[in-house]
Amino acid sequence: MRNGNGREFYTNCNSKQHTQQKLTSTEVEFLDTIKCFGIDECIRSLKTIHNLALYHTTELCLSTKDITALYGLKLLWEGLEMVKEK
Repeated sequence: MRNGNGREFYTNCNSKQHTQQKLTSTEVEFLDTIKCFGIDECIRSLKTIHNLALYHTTELCLSTKDITALYGLKLLWEGLEMVKEK
């Protein structure tokens, strides 16, 4: 998988392992909180923060850590979009 700069981005996730696990009560509570707040609102918020940081800070040089954090926001809103579809 490549990040916005075309660099390879690797994670230590084994997706097969995660799909077989049940959600913990904390995870269920977290998802319920997001649903109560509004999934669309959360998605919009994450995209706004991402875009502000990426496109409106042109005078700053983003470090690899910053780029990874922005990619994390993108993963969150894409995951919420998938949850919303179900």
